Amino acid sequence: MRKITGAKIPLAVGPAITLLASAARTATGDGAAVSDRLLENAASLLVVLDVTAQAGTSPTLDVEVQTRFDGTNFGELVQFARNTGVVQLVILNVKRGLSFTSELVIAADPAVAGTATVVNNIDWTGVLRVTWAITGSAGQSFTFSVVAYPIY
Repeated sequence: MRKITGAKIPLAVGPAITLLASAARTATGDGAAVSDRLLENAASLLVVLDVTAQAGTSPTLDVEVQTRFDGTNFGELVQFARNTGVVQLVILNVKRGLSFTSELVIAADPAVAGTATVVNNIDWTGVLRVTWAITGSAGQSFTFSVVAYPIY
């Protein structure tokens, strides 16, 4: 566990927990449930969507992280802004007990500013999964992964 010291509050950042391994995907799907006590005990999460390749005509990618809320069913924790065929790294900071999440888009070109958005979320358990929807006119494909870093 690494410690990050800010202006007044030291943060302990846990190890990366892979929610969805990097792979080329061409259709809508659900990832496997990932169970980890580190997720459950975290005060907040940094959730990273890394889109490394895309192809096709007018491709779109919608990615959502869900939490198991009753032992069986999943509900939305956070949803990333729609990707429209751009290779990018997007980081969501999810804080327990708040009704919003901040999203940072890391610009590939430092001269281009990132964007931010606010989305609703619910509290989470130690079981998360990733769902995604891929659409496009022809030959759509995205290579992407999702990783979470628990923060204590």
